[in-house]
Amino acid sequence: MKESGASRIRDSVLLSEVMMNRNLPVPVGETMSPYIKRRKRREMRSLTRFLALFLAVVLLAALVFCLGKLGVFSFLGGWFGTSEETTTEDTTPVETTTGLYDFDYGKLSEDAFAIVPCDLSARVAGVLFDNRTDYVPEAIVPRALSTVAGDKVTVLVINTHPYEAYSEEASYEYVDGSYVNSEDREKTVAAVADAFIASLAKNGVKAVYVEVATTSGRNSYTAAYEALTNALEEYPDVMYIVDIHRDILIDEDGNMLRPVTNGADGAMAQMRLVVGTDADGAAYEDWESGAAASFFLAERMTAAYPSLMMPTEISTSRLNQHLPVTVFTAEIGACGNRLDEAIRTAEAFGTVFAAAIK
Repeated sequence: MKESGASRIRDSVLLSEVMMNRNLPVPVGETMSPYIKRRKRREMRSLTRFLALFLAVVLLAALVFCLGKLGVFSFLGGWFGTSEETTTEDTTPVETTTGLYDFDYGKLSEDAFAIVPCDLSARVAGVLFDNRTDYVPEAIVPRALSTVAGDKVTVLVINTHPYEAYSEEASYEYVDGSYVNSEDREKTVAAVADAFIASLAKNGVKAVYVEVATTSGRNSYTAAYEALTNALEEYPDVMYIVDIHRDILIDEDGNMLRPVTNGADGAMAQMRLVVGTDADGAAYEDWESGAAASFFLAERMTAAYPSLMMPTEISTSRLNQHLPVTVFTAEIGACGNRLDEAIRTAEAFGTVFAAAIK
């Protein structure tokens, strides 16, 4: 029986498929799938092992971190005698804002008053001025300071109350109810004035200190006025006078306040500028000009040290600011502050002041 043409064509196609299949590297059909599946399982097992190892490393690192936080390694080091030997070197940390205002009233002696650290900055108070007058200081526009020549004495520095002193280092209480005064120059605002002058010199401004022989507030401004008038005759190029004081801040319970903030090298006494006026009737026609200069300087200080400046006081007295040059009255710290805190502030004040007049 003869094959039909269709049968021959079908057989030819089947033979061609068989011959093509012989040239494949692996059998086709059902035998290909198991080969591919086995390869995927090996890849999955490798990935699983990697993830497990990674997770184990993470867990181990977390465990070591937690044990370190709990001090286990320090304890074991001490147990096996591997801890560092204790030295007698003073390792007291520099005082920082963290904990700076903490105070334990429980440690006060009987009948003692506290010296309380506090933040009295204008930023915290939310006001720029402590106005003791009926004037409106907000209406006065700050004015930039005139520049000075660096090769001449252009600044006079004075302490109208040179006996004003600070609390002893690490003091936290006082018992006699008196303010801190001293005849020892190295413990008073005179030492702060020296630091201010040195800072000016470091920044290219020449200043001299004007002595005034007063031991109390009685007639102190009259004595200071006479001393400054004589100094102005001796140094005709002087353009500025800076009178450095320290404040007296006592709360309603009789505790001394220690206005303080943190600085790069330790705690700094907060400070304020005091603007004189004619509010008490004394002649001082151009007090607004002096106020504008003080406001400008307060702005510069605040820009450099945002937490350092307390609100600027607007006084009823003229404070010798009616002299023929610009006079700044600066209260650096208060009786509750330590001398080193006031000196750091004086150094910063000198740097900013010098930059403002150079």
